[in-house]
Amino acid sequence: MCGKDTQLPQIIENILVDRGLRDWQSQKEFLYPSLKDLPDPEQMLQLQTGARLIREYVERRSPIIIWGDYDVDGTTGTALLLLFLRWIGIEADWHIPNRLEEGYGLNSDWFIARREQLVRGFLLITVDCGISDAHVIEHIQSLGGEVIVTDHHQVPEDGMPQCIVINPSQAACGFNTYKLAGVGVAFYLAAALRKELSARDRFQKIYQQINLKDLLPLVALGTISDIVELTKINRILVRAGLEHMQKCKITGLQALLKFAGVEDEMVTSEDIGYLIGPKINAAGRLGKSRAVVELLVEPNWQKACALARKLISLNEQRKVISADSLDLALTNISKTELSEKRCLVLRGAFHKGVAGIVASSLVEQYQVPVILVCENDNQANGVLTGSARSVDSINILSLIQGCKKYLEKFGGHFSAAGLTIKPENFSMFKHCIEQKVKNQRSDSHRIIVESPYDLNQPIDTLLQQDILKYYNLLEPFGPENPQPVFKVSKTVVLDAKSVGKNRSHLNVILRGKFSKVRGIGFSLGEKLNELQREPERDIVFTITRNRVRGTTSYQLRIVDI
Repeated sequence: MCGKDTQLPQIIENILVDRGLRDWQSQKEFLYPSLKDLPDPEQMLQLQTGARLIREYVERRSPIIIWGDYDVDGTTGTALLLLFLRWIGIEADWHIPNRLEEGYGLNSDWFIARREQLVRGFLLITVDCGISDAHVIEHIQSLGGEVIVTDHHQVPEDGMPQCIVINPSQAACGFNTYKLAGVGVAFYLAAALRKELSARDRFQKIYQQINLKDLLPLVALGTISDIVELTKINRILVRAGLEHMQKCKITGLQALLKFAGVEDEMVTSEDIGYLIGPKINAAGRLGKSRAVVELLVEPNWQKACALARKLISLNEQRKVISADSLDLALTNISKTELSEKRCLVLRGAFHKGVAGIVASSLVEQYQVPVILVCENDNQANGVLTGSARSVDSINILSLIQGCKKYLEKFGGHFSAAGLTIKPENFSMFKHCIEQKVKNQRSDSHRIIVESPYDLNQPIDTLLQQDILKYYNLLEPFGPENPQPVFKVSKTVVLDAKSVGKNRSHLNVILRGKFSKVRGIGFSLGEKLNELQREPERDIVFTITRNRVRGTTSYQLRIVDI
């Protein structure tokens, strides 16, 4: 490693090398990502065209409407554009569809109901949706609207909407390989609009006051929550967003961090995945996504705190509903069938708002792709709604696309997808997916997560500051940069007790060389008796941060014992 000026701890270097970063230059770029290394925005197809059209509407003070998806990616992207427009003096209208009543994507009824207010024309900008809504967009255009679609989902085979489309999934787009989230596309549109307006004298003073870094925390939040691959560009954006999260001037986000218990300087991808993102997602899953955008654009601290408390309450409701749906799913799982087919395709009376969460829980527990199809969604249109989640090595969208002849509609990306299906086609679809997974397995595609790193040193040495400093620089974790999993042999469990609902989790204290180490094992409560009989064990774990009453410490999240 010629020219290397930093001595990395061996375990950190092993992780970097294992991820293809063998020389110091590539390791340095990974550990210290810089915004200056972002690609030229002009490479994004139709980005400049979209920014120019928005500028025209801004200058004329004509109506602008932002329409976002109801998940974290869509709501953060919607809030991002609303905040940027507000900063330049424009109060845009906006809508997030009710997941349980309106479903995914655009619908023309909302615009028809407002036809009189929009009679002089308007600009519609979609966020994280729209690419599959060509017919609806054509109807909206007939009502006098111009449309800019910003999306990142797969381009449909039957053609795109006839409007300005800013979607890196287009083969001709220079950002095609970067896998931006919907909020990432929205951020680039805001940046392009800022540049477009900077040439106008009337916006010069405003332009100088706007710091786009204040929007990056929303990019981090939406990208991680949407389980988007952490390519180099996403890593740069997310890392900058995490680092700026506690310093940004988005009042609603600061209130959410406070009520989520994330108040120290460093926010991690795990904080978003477990503490922040679920609280935002809960609102959408229960048909209350408007509350998310209202929070993120609220400038008043007291009102923001009230909205943040509302999200916390909705998340508690979501937990109860999720637990009921998960219990239902677990009763329908055949261990024999799971062993043979290496995937789960379940149909039942699941709450469609939490199907994705339940699927993710099953993926984590069984390490196989999971598709849940909700029977209680069989409404007048005669279709059922399904949510799919996958392990890091299996492209769930590709699997579903291979069985599309049985589906009415589908969309998503590598790790997560949604679909609609007629009840009579479910059995054939299930068989098709199971065969696709079986073929991948026979072709030696990896399904189980990678082997843990053997620590070969006392467990407490991993939590020393010189190692933690570089471990934190491996953030953010997610697809294409999974959180490292470690293994230590013959560690003594000094104390263990079961905790949580139904005593299903496990709290442990482990013996280190210099100090004791605390750990939490979710869904490992059943291991208590054997630990008490045989306390010297091999431990598989990751590093996590524990926040209690304003103090933060490191502990282990036990994966297996």
